Amino acid sequence: ISKINLAPLEKLSAIVAIHSEHTPPKLALDFKSNLTTKSHTVSGKLSGSDFSYRDLAIEKIDIPFRYEGNPDQASISLQAATLHHQGRPVTLDGEFDVSSKTLRIDKFSSSADLLSLASRTSPKLANRLETFAFDPPPSITASGILPVTSPEDADLNLSIAGDNALKFAINGNALSLDRLAASLSLKNGLLKTDNLSGELFKGALTAKTSLRPFEHPLSLDTLTLNLKDASREYLESFLGHSKKMSGKFNVHFEGHGPPSLEGITGHARVEAFDANFYTIPIFGNLTAMLKKLIPSFSHEEKSTLSADIDFNQGTLTSNNIKVRSSGTTINATASVSLPKKYLTADANVRLGGDGIVGAATGLLGKALEVEAKGPFDHIKWRFKNVPGLNQFEGIAELSGKLSENTISLLGGAAGKVIEAGKVPGEAVKEAAEAMKGLFQGLTPKKKK
Repeated sequence: ISKINLAPLEKLSAIVAIHSEHTPPKLALDFKSNLTTKSHTVSGKLSGSDFSYRDLAIEKIDIPFRYEGNPDQASISLQAATLHHQGRPVTLDGEFDVSSKTLRIDKFSSSADLLSLASRTSPKLANRLETFAFDPPPSITASGILPVTSPEDADLNLSIAGDNALKFAINGNALSLDRLAASLSLKNGLLKTDNLSGELFKGALTAKTSLRPFEHPLSLDTLTLNLKDASREYLESFLGHSKKMSGKFNVHFEGHGPPSLEGITGHARVEAFDANFYTIPIFGNLTAMLKKLIPSFSHEEKSTLSADIDFNQGTLTSNNIKVRSSGTTINATASVSLPKKYLTADANVRLGGDGIVGAATGLLGKALEVEAKGPFDHIKWRFKNVPGLNQFEGIAELSGKLSENTISLLGGAAGKVIEAGKVPGEAVKEAAEAMKGLFQGLTPKKKK
């Protein structure tokens, strides 16, 4: 044996760097050597339990292998090589080329946490995967070519399935994508899928995307996403809002760029229904004003919303926001700067309703112009103008059966509003009082 050159096996030292505080794993070997060609064959098996590899805890390992090579070229073939990490198995059939450090994967399957495994064995991947975690991990199968020292050059086909949950964060807020399933390909540094699906905010998610996971910062080449029947309650919890929300929403998005609200560029169509929009913090002051004009707005549970939103690296704009409830229709345009946390918006508010409510809201017109400006934590809403006297007269004609006493009750507030051309706080207060008077005026007096 002293005449055999075992130098090629030196390259395996980093691969088999193992530590155990208990019974170390066992390595059984069978050598064959051709002194003429200086080629060697080593058949063996690595088996053991409860040890660590590069600080990675392994409960059990069973790796039969076969080494063949010479000083210039060598390979290790693996057949049903299996290890258990955190109670979950990883199995591999393939061949490792020692000189190029390239792994040919014929068959790979795992139910272990591969994100954890990858982060522990590759510092380069650890930095990119630090915001992602599986709990529990999915079932993954794969085949293809993986250069161990340059995974960005891999050519792989993968599939993900099972009862799993991918945890990650967007803008510091935690998210969970449940029951993730997808078929993916990784080639020339591009990770691509056309059939990703899962559950997000308790809604059904489908997506197509391509991204370059080894580039920094991470960037999406393309993203098409559909989210259906998601829960506003879970969305608002993600955003950190404490008030109880109701309703469901749908989203269709197409875009590209860094996967953050400040970085992505694209277009979204948003629809929400059966919702209580009065609980949205951004509508806070507007809700307070509208409650004075139509009380039902403060407890409307069947509102709908629709909007087309353009995303441009941190600036969100929409020219067709529409909120509808039984007594209110709001058409709005808005621009939001996420880096500055600042909102500007203009809204056309139509207060509707039948009978008394219609008459009362008609007092201030059927189209109130409202504007909003300010930082997220101090948005100020104000009425820009109200309709003129002719619309007030129109309401009087429409409600011709109203008594003269009731109309005179309304006159003071209406006159002040018309004279100012705006709706200052006192005018709104008087309008609210006038509405109260209107209801009282239409209530038959009890006979003495």
